[in-house]
Amino acid sequence: MAYIELNALSVCLSGTFEACIFAPEPRVLQHGEAFPVLWYIPEDGDSPYGILKYANFLEKLAVEKKRFVIAPAVSHALCTDMVWGTKNETFLSKECVEIFRFLYPLSTKPEENTVMGIGTGAYGACKLALNHPDVFGAGIAIEGELDLAAKCERLQKDREEGKESFPFQSRASLEAIFGDLSAVAGSRNDLFAAAGQSAGKLTLLCGEASPVYRENARLAAVSQNISLDVTQDDGNGRCPVERQLERFCKNI
Repeated sequence: MAYIELNALSVCLSGTFEACIFAPEPRVLQHGEAFPVLWYIPEDGDSPYGILKYANFLEKLAVEKKRFVIAPAVSHALCTDMVWGTKNETFLSKECVEIFRFLYPLSTKPEENTVMGIGTGAYGACKLALNHPDVFGAGIAIEGELDLAAKCERLQKDREEGKESFPFQSRASLEAIFGDLSAVAGSRNDLFAAAGQSAGKLTLLCGEASPVYRENARLAAVSQNISLDVTQDDGNGRCPVERQLERFCKNI
């Protein structure tokens, strides 16, 4: 297994970006072979280096399943083409993919490109899979915070700054991303609206006792292309994210 840290130039982001990569062992890389990819979307407020928290699972995935795992920087824009700022969804679905396919022998088949996120990163992963099924054949959400439209709507109604907020976002920063917060619901940035119009496939992994279980269950009910995999406590006191990530890596 090879671990790589990369800095590259992005036109969409108007600057450079970082990425962390777990690659299959060099000896298995053969001329002309294209490898499947797991695109990892960091949580809001985290960097690509956050992927190292789960290195024990993702390194094994790279080695045993011969799969590239790539975590590009996504800034604090929730994988969205900002109203006032950079075009992050366009970067992740087009330019970023093209850059890494130029550098490494990656498959171009949608069914061999999976996008995954945890928490708020799951929102971005689901949005990419729903809006770009021609690029990402499946989206995986682990303990996903998925109903950002409802959160933006509540924040818009409550004019007291910070009373209803995101951990790494203020009202001003969310308005820079989405514009009118009351208009997020029903737009392409609303997963519940996008799911009803998209052929994109999602798998939602969530514990039944999780605070985000209800929104995961509601999203799963929107489309037959979305499945909800409820993870039970294994009795060992392990973090739910780790249990779900381990299960995902075994089954992919």
